[in-house]
Amino acid sequence: MENDIARGKHWVIGKPTGDVLLERQNAVRRLLVRAKHQVFCSQWRCRTFVKHEFLQISTTNGAEFDAKPGFGQNVKNASQTSEDTGSANRLPTCVPCISWFRSTFSTLLACSAFMFVGPALMMLNKYIMQDLHFNHPISLCNLGVLGSAFIAKLAVITGVGEIREESRQVVAGNDWFKVALPIGLMKALCMSTGNAVYLHLSFGFIQMLKAFTPLIVLIVMRCTGVKWPPRVSVWCVGAIVAGTLVEVKGELHATFIGLILALCSQSFEAVSVVLTQKILQHHKFSVLEGMYLTAPASGLCLLVGGSLLESQALIEAGHHWIPFEHPAGFFWSAALGVGINFISFLVMRLTSALTMKILNTFRSIGLVAVGVVFYGEYHSPKQLLGYSVAIMGFAGYNLFQMFPEAAYKLESSIVSQVQRFSGCCHDPGASGS
Repeated sequence: MENDIARGKHWVIGKPTGDVLLERQNAVRRLLVRAKHQVFCSQWRCRTFVKHEFLQISTTNGAEFDAKPGFGQNVKNASQTSEDTGSANRLPTCVPCISWFRSTFSTLLACSAFMFVGPALMMLNKYIMQDLHFNHPISLCNLGVLGSAFIAKLAVITGVGEIREESRQVVAGNDWFKVALPIGLMKALCMSTGNAVYLHLSFGFIQMLKAFTPLIVLIVMRCTGVKWPPRVSVWCVGAIVAGTLVEVKGELHATFIGLILALCSQSFEAVSVVLTQKILQHHKFSVLEGMYLTAPASGLCLLVGGSLLESQALIEAGHHWIPFEHPAGFFWSAALGVGINFISFLVMRLTSALTMKILNTFRSIGLVAVGVVFYGEYHSPKQLLGYSVAIMGFAGYNLFQMFPEAAYKLESSIVSQVQRFSGCCHDPGASGS
């Protein structure tokens, strides 16, 4: 029997063994290799395997198994290795859960701040322009922009934050006019026209008009040659337009200048959001980097616009003394402006442009109620009906943008039903009978 079994010097897991049976050697190799790969297995499965292999080999070899003390030591080491790897696996599985929780919590916190800080700033600016008679919207919104640029610069100087060299290169030299200036200009135009519209339209009606944004997006898509959305999305935009027209007809105090300012504000906001998202996604700017590199451009544009359009009237009317007479209101306007600028960048960084539109829609609905409760505004049933239709169209548009396959299926189903109905109506057999 012993002459039939090959004996010799073999290598087992990198170590030479002298006189070891080939069958026992292979069993040890299988055991240790499997124990080594238990990184992706649970501790219970590893222990079950070691126990199974131990019993199987001991049953096969009988007394020879106990004659070799090295083999029992190898099994013990393999079992201990499996316990170590099993306990080590529990930590990496917890790390993704903690990371996901932090990311979700940060996103919810940023969205909640976006929902409350923005309306607070709108109400405060409305109070300053109407009740304090500081009717200079460009100069007012420039407080928050210049404050944001100052805070970002201070954070970098004091070492609280840092700007990466690759981020500086994005706006270095002539690239500043291609990247930072367009975003700064669009933000400046959006904020200035958005503030000016409060001098001409009611608080709630301004929020209703913001549901008109998808039509502007479609116009931009058509002008830039971007792929046209499904026809179901276009139908939803048609519902938005119809509802908005009913809103305007039901508004008792709408002015032509106010409607133009609201339309311009929405257009500038749409372009600003698209440009900002493009820079944040393709260049991977952090929130501080985004404010540090774009806020000075916005402040410069607002400063030039305010100097050309508002400075003379502001000095002649003596309104430059109003901030000194009511410092608390202007301070909080600047502080909330800084907050909403950083929060908007953060929300855009954590989510997407679609999420921003959805948040703005829900915020607008809440502000309509705020206008009724706090400002005593009245909205006719016709106006509320039009706003409801526009909101439903806006919800459908965003839903079909998220699920384009469902949009195409619904479109084909509706078209087939219409064709079937039209075929039944024009059936000559049915008309002859």
